[in-house]
Amino acid sequence: MDKFALVYEFNKDSPLITYEASKELDNKNYEGALKLLETAANKYPYHPTVYFLNCIALAHKINLNLLKKILLKAIIS
Repeated sequence: MDKFALVYEFNKDSPLITYEASKELDNKNYEGALKLLETAANKYPYHPTVYFLNCIALAHKINLNLLKKILLKAIIS
């Protein structure tokens, strides 16, 4: 059993939302990951993992302009 996923299931306000998004990326569900990461960026704007994972999802969707903007945000935070 995935303990991190279990914690996130019971506490949706947890920073483990990034873990859930990374699982979506592993499953090649880029849209699902982007939705989770958008929520995470609003809740945890200074959590750089959110932005790095967002860049990975955007790279797969080939949105390079937005990718550059978010990567700069990740480096600054």
